[in-house]
Order: sequence, then C-alpha cells, then structure tokens
Amino acid sequence: MKEKVQVRSIKDLADREQRAMRKIWREQTERYRDRVRQKTIVNYPESPPPSDHEDPHFDPQILDNRASGANRPSEKQRKRINELIKKQKNEIDRLKNKVKRFQRKLDHVRSLKMSPKSKVDRLLKKKKTKPSNQENVEEASVIQ
Repeated sequence: MKEKVQVRSIKDLADREQRAMRKIWREQTERYRDRVRQKTIVNYPESPPPSDHEDPHFDPQILDNRASGANRPSEKQRKRINELIKKQKNEIDRLKNKVKRFQRKLDHVRSLKMSPKSKVDRLLKKKKTKPSNQENVEEASVIQ
C-alpha cells in the first residue's frame, strides 16, 4: 500500500528550498507560456512578411496577454463603479423631484386663505374638545 504524499506549503519550507521551488515554478510557467505562444502562431492566418526595418522576430499578433489580462479586473471594477454612480445620480434626481413636488404643494397650501370652516377644523384639531362642544362650535361658525 502506498503512503500518501505529504504536500507542504511553501511557507513551511526553508529559505533555500523556497527559492528552489520558486525557480522551478518560474521555469514551468515560462515553458507553459511558450507552448501557448506556439498554439497562437498556428491559429493565426499567414500575414505578409515584415519589412526590412522591422525586427523579424516581432509579430504584433502574438503578444503576451498578461498585460491585457491585468486590465480586465480594473475595467470590471470601473464599470461597476460607474453603474453605481449612475444609480445614485438617478436616485438623487428622483428625490430632488420629490422635494420640488412637496415644496409646490406646501407653497400652494400656504397661499390659500382660510375659510371659516377650515378655521374651525384647525381649532378643533388643536384643542381636545367633547363631541357636544364641537357641534356647538360648528353651529356658531355657521351663524357668523
């Protein structure tokens, strides 16, 4: 029966072993990137030969996508932030319109002159009176 291989974390290794392991990782990563580049060369159609003044080993179609890959998270984050800002602006506009609407209503109410009936209603709301007294007050206001 085989023993299970213990997988050790890089932080558990000694400094020298860490450097050796990272060196192996770098080499493996470079070989992997070379294989990916070779695959992309096969996938691209034939392009015209480079001019004399250009570097013959440079092919603009074959680029290391790591730089463009690093931009993707920041683009997504920027897009999310812009969407959030847009939502907040819409919410602010909606609330401003609501404030304007209520301000117009308030101005309208303030500009109205109070009728005798509304004066009585306001007086009754301010003071807690018995129902019989309310009837007397309403009758008195009708008489005036």
